[in-house]
Amino acid sequence: MIPVTTGDGDDPAPPASARPLPDIDPVTAREVLGPDPDLHDLAILRFDVLAAVVALEREIQAGAVEPRLRLVRGRPLADWLSLEKVAYILRRTR
Repeated sequence: MIPVTTGDGDDPAPPASARPLPDIDPVTAREVLGPDPDLHDLAILRFDVLAAVVALEREIQAGAVEPRLRLVRGRPLADWLSLEKVAYILRRTR
């Protein structure tokens, strides 16, 4: 596993399994899962979003970001996250 740094020294970011699941956009979640999503489905979706975020962070840290759209359940990764979360990821991994 490639360690991912937080960008403020040599301390690696925690592995995906130790990270809190990201909050996802409720409007997008309702559009994909329906108006009253099952909590199990919602948790799986949050893990899918986390996996996409970790993969993107690793690419940024390696300096080799693939020029492609990252999809989670057919929707762009940015649809699932708040603008603040996207900015936080970019700041943390530069």
